[in-house]
Amino acid sequence: MSNSSAGQSAPTSKDVARLAGVSQSTVSYALSGKRSVSPDVKDRINRAIAELSYQPNSGARALRGRKSHVIGLIMPARGRFDRSSMMMFVLHIAATARSYGYDILIVTEDEGPDGIRRVAKTSLCDALIIMEIATADPRLEAIAAVDIPGVLIGVPPGREGFNCVDLDFAAAGELAVGRLTRAGHTRIGLLIPRMSSTQDKNFPDRLIAGARNAAAVQGTGGGANSNNDDVVTVIRPEGTYEGVRKGLAELRSHQPSLTGFICMMNPFSPYHALTAGGLDVGATTGLIAVCDHDEAENLPVRITNIDPRREEVSRLAVARAVELVETGHSGATPVQLIEPLLIERDSVPDRPGAATE
Repeated sequence: MSNSSAGQSAPTSKDVARLAGVSQSTVSYALSGKRSVSPDVKDRINRAIAELSYQPNSGARALRGRKSHVIGLIMPARGRFDRSSMMMFVLHIAATARSYGYDILIVTEDEGPDGIRRVAKTSLCDALIIMEIATADPRLEAIAAVDIPGVLIGVPPGREGFNCVDLDFAAAGELAVGRLTRAGHTRIGLLIPRMSSTQDKNFPDRLIAGARNAAAVQGTGGGANSNNDDVVTVIRPEGTYEGVRKGLAELRSHQPSLTGFICMMNPFSPYHALTAGGLDVGATTGLIAVCDHDEAENLPVRITNIDPRREEVSRLAVARAVELVETGHSGATPVQLIEPLLIERDSVPDRPGAATE
C-alpha cells in the first residue's frame, strides 16, 4: 500500500529526513538550494524521496509565486527593558515596507519556531524579519528549514547561511572606550541592564568585546582574554533606578578609581545614580550612553551618546528582505553592519594630568 492510500497520511519532509538519516533542515536545503549539500547526502535524500513517493507542497509554492507583498515581523511581545525602542523598530520597518509596496504582519516571539513554521505554511508572507536574536536561538533552525527567505536583526554565532543586519555593537564599544581613554578616563565601568528576556541576547557581548579590545589597543591594559577588572569592569544591574544605584555603589566600592562610565540604556538612571553618589558628570566624571538622541538631551548635563541607528537598521533589514523576494535569490550575503556614530555633548570632560597616573 502506498503512503498516500486512504487511512495513511502523505509523507512529509520529516519522514524523508528520518529515512535519509539527516536533519529536516538539510532536506529543505537540498530541495530549495539555500545551501550546498554534499553529493552523498543529496543522493540519500533523493533515494528517500523516491522510496516514500514524497511530493513537496506544490500548492504552497504556487501561492508563494503570486506574492502576497507581506513581510512577517517576528518580534518579542513582552519583557523588554525598553518597549519604546522596540516600537521604534516596528514603526521604521512598517514605513520602509510601505515604501516598497509591502505590508507587515506581526508575529509575537512567544510562538517561537512554531510561529515561523505556521506563517511559512500558510504562505501569508513573502519573507520574514526576525528580531532579538539570541546566542542560542531555537528559531534559527526553523527559518533555515522553511521555504521562505528570512532576515535576522542580530548576529548569532554560526551565522553562515543567514542574512544578518545590525548595528556594529563591537565598534560601538571600541568607540566609547576610545573616547573616554583619550580624555584620560582609563578606569571604566560598563553598565548593561539585567532583564530575564535579554540575558541570552548576544549584542551586549559584542559591545563588551569591543570595549575590552579598545582598552587593550589604547594601552590601558587588559584585553579580551584577561581579567580587565581595572580597565573595563562590566556590571549588569537591574534596569530600575534603584537597581542601577545599588550596582554603581557596589562597583565603586571595589573600584574607587573609576572616572568613566558607559551605559547601554537610557542614561536617566545612571546619570542620577552617579550624581547621588557624589560624582560630577561632565566636570570630573565621564558618561557615554548607547541611546537615542532625545534621551541624551533630556538631562541637566547633555550626554555624549552613540546612536543605535534603529531607522537605518530597519531600512536595511526591509531592503534585504524585499531583494530576496523580488530576485528569487535564496542565498545569504555577508553580515551587514551599520557603523555606530558618537555624538559629542557635555558629559566627557578631560582629566588634567591623567596621562601621568
